[in-house]
Amino acid sequence: MTGDGFLAPVDNGAPSVDSRGQSVILARMTTTRRNRQTGTQVTIASAWECCADEQDSEARWFTICEDHGDNIAHATKRQAQWFAASPLDWCGGCIEIAEVGS
Repeated sequence: MTGDGFLAPVDNGAPSVDSRGQSVILARMTTTRRNRQTGTQVTIASAWECCADEQDSEARWFTICEDHGDNIAHATKRQAQWFAASPLDWCGGCIEIAEVGS
């Protein structure tokens, strides 16, 4: 611990950025994949990365439809992963496309 009460950074020899200069820590906390159901890009991200409102202590993770910009907050990463598998349950843009295609 440093003199100001904060934990001192630990140097374990692991790089903090990858070859492109992107944070390795953030890369581990964010996942973007193409959804099989809709063909859209869906991201799972921590609330810290999304700059979530600090007042909402329940929202620790977000599921985001990158194609339509809709998102939904979750208390756990597992919930975010579950919702990422089915954007037709929460993304208005995906729902509209599915209804037009039916």
